[in-house]
Amino acid sequence: HFQLALPNGKWGNGTKFKRIYFYHARKAGGSSMHKYLGLVAQNYGIELTAVEWYGMEEPGTNDVDTFYVTHLREPVDRAISHFKYQ
Repeated sequence: HFQLALPNGKWGNGTKFKRIYFYHARKAGGSSMHKYLGLVAQNYGIELTAVEWYGMEEPGTNDVDTFYVTHLREPVDRAISHFKYQ
């Protein structure tokens, strides 16, 4: 989860992030990732913003300290999955 690197070289349980921004790529395990990030956000009292279809927010453009997350899947497997289950 979130471990904050402290100036003294140690790790802390705190985080400076107030928001998680998740870009959900379809057919790449995003539903499971979304559930997990929801639990993390709830546990740490962080806002979760999830986007699936429209353009992703450019990192650093939001006034709130944000942790950006996305994931990729091997393209051939993703294309086959999309074809079989669409």
